Amino acid sequence: MKSRNKNRLATLLLVVSLTAPVYAAEIRGQVRLQGPAAGYDPALAVLVLPHHGQAHAKRMRIVRIEMRNGRLSRRLVVLSPGDRLKIVNHDPVTHPLVLFNARRQKAFVLARAGKGQPRHQEWRFPRRGEWHLLGRLDSRLYARIVVAEARQIRYARIGRRFELRGLQPGAWKLRILSLTGRDLEVTAEAYTAPATRQWVLVPGRKAVPERRVVIEAAVTGLYRGSMTTR
Repeated sequence: MKSRNKNRLATLLLVVSLTAPVYAAEIRGQVRLQGPAAGYDPALAVLVLPHHGQAHAKRMRIVRIEMRNGRLSRRLVVLSPGDRLKIVNHDPVTHPLVLFNARRQKAFVLARAGKGQPRHQEWRFPRRGEWHLLGRLDSRLYARIVVAEARQIRYARIGRRFELRGLQPGAWKLRILSLTGRDLEVTAEAYTAPATRQWVLVPGRKAVPERRVVIEAAVTGLYRGSMTTR
């Protein structure tokens, strides 16, 4: 009797898996910059936002960025709530850093690597929001960290095409993030054979070179007011 029930359950699971919808719609897009692109960091992150009431993927990830020759492997990082960020140092020197948002700051020192033994620090981000990682001695060490609920996350670059696959046909909201914080939120249709859509990123009109990121924050202790990274 038990074996019959097991066989029925296995058959039912097989039928459900075969009849479950597999979505093949996709969105193809490209972001171009209005005006000259010289000196503007081309890094982008494209987020597919969940529909109202729709759950997002909740599995915890460990996202890794590397420090080599005093530079970060990724300067624009997108996490889901609950994810961990691992910062790995391959350099034979220490790196004093600060991780902060408008309300909190966490100053720490990334220990120097030994022979073939990189050192790391790991941080968990439980809630949505935006953080910044900045070198305390070298402001060129900078990363923007965005914690957001998203169905998909794709990294892209200005002027290059990106594809978002495995979507249900219909309208989706996309949030397009740039390193400088000048972001776009657009609506795009997912089709089985879509044409490539284009969106325009308009640089800010502040009288500063676009290669620089101006962060307005009042952080107790190490930093106050405006900070600029080149």
